[in-house]
Amino acid sequence: GRIIFVYKEVPIPTSRIDDSSYPVRVGISDAYTVDILLIPFANVHRKTVYEYHTLDLELQKVKSGSTFLLSPLPTCGQFTDCWSCIAGRIGFNCGWCPSVKM
Repeated sequence: GRIIFVYKEVPIPTSRIDDSSYPVRVGISDAYTVDILLIPFANVHRKTVYEYHTLDLELQKVKSGSTFLLSPLPTCGQFTDCWSCIAGRIGFNCGWCPSVKM
């Protein structure tokens, strides 16, 4: 489905947010974490976050009253016949057609 970011009021411009300890980002990302127990008797863990897809919005456009609409890209599963799949221009080779035995 769609994701809509609506910024009713942004109290300070994103350019004025301190990014010295962590980068300022606005958007969405997919990630997973791995928790490794380093020292069992001391219960010391190390958590690592692995991002595998990120979509960043333009920081200068994030201001009071702004809206961002993220619409999903088409995928093979949305097509109902071979021709619509081929014509879909989804950025990868679709395997819907009977000629590829799918």
